[in-house]
Amino acid sequence: MANLFNLVRAFGRISSHSLTSISDERCLNRRYNRMLCNRCEHVCGADAMSLDIVPSIDGAACTGCGVCVNVCPTGAFALRDISKENIISSIEEGKTVVFSCRSIEKFDDASYVPVPCIGYLCEGMLIKAASVSEKVILNGAGCDHCKLKIDTDAVQRKINVANAVLGSFGKIRNLELSVDSTGDAPTKDAFGRKSIDYLRNVTGDRGQNRESSDESSIIPVTHTLLIDAISSLGRLVDDVIRLESGPLYRFKIMDTCDLCGICAAICPTGALRLSEDKDRSIEFNISFCIGCDLCMDVCKNDAISHVADIHLSDVISSDWTSLISSELVQCKSCKRHIASIKKDDLCPSCSLEQDIERQFLQ
Repeated sequence: MANLFNLVRAFGRISSHSLTSISDERCLNRRYNRMLCNRCEHVCGADAMSLDIVPSIDGAACTGCGVCVNVCPTGAFALRDISKENIISSIEEGKTVVFSCRSIEKFDDASYVPVPCIGYLCEGMLIKAASVSEKVILNGAGCDHCKLKIDTDAVQRKINVANAVLGSFGKIRNLELSVDSTGDAPTKDAFGRKSIDYLRNVTGDRGQNRESSDESSIIPVTHTLLIDAISSLGRLVDDVIRLESGPLYRFKIMDTCDLCGICAAICPTGALRLSEDKDRSIEFNISFCIGCDLCMDVCKNDAISHVADIHLSDVISSDWTSLISSELVQCKSCKRHIASIKKDDLCPSCSLEQDIERQFLQ
């Protein structure tokens, strides 16, 4: 009997229908009409992704592994026939859970949860699974030989993050990656989907985006799941975890900042905001930050940088914290109230205008 994975690929060639959908409106490149992000193209092991400002997918080549869904900071990608919520709802509580892209017999008395690829699993899904299960195993046997070239080190980093979060709440760190690199590449049974339902969903749900329930927000489901998973773990034991590369991000702003507010204006999720009362300040909400780094890219003073220490209490409370503030003062020339005076009690604009006048009068 023909491998269903090959049948699906053949179906894709006939219909030119991709297993993955794209919402151009969510793509950072489309929103700002310039190339700002190429994470999807970088991780696509099937070479199905191409970028000309916005991404496009070769329907014949796309395998529906879902790795691009995780790396996109704004949730522009979605699998047409499956969602992260579907997978979470299929987890049996109190048992050992095995996530795998194929049927296996290695783990006895375990609940087998099929996934398109273990690279599709995000930290929020892992935390939710671990919080209700005896043990969670990500079956990576054969990944070294898989044509998709899944980065098992990246999968292990997700596990490490999830275990660190669980430990901070006094939970058992019960997530592990099972890798057997000695065997041949296994035959994938339905490529992680149930065979009949898979083809029915592909043909029946064309164009729907199940990952993105709220089109008015570009905060991806992966980030929302992570925040919800952390918030549901109960009492914190150890507040601080150290994350060098996400999926939670924290920033600091150095004294070179002139509080121009460009970073807050360009932030696509509103994680940064400019507040003006008696003082002008730039405030940050970790629950909204997706790690797109646009704020760092546009800062003309290079005043913004990452901080590795993440306070989980800030994630749970979703409170705003002030990164930098300055007393508002009045420019003697234009009378505008600004956060900082450069020289001679003038704002930067008036100071520059004065310098130009002096240069021409000399």
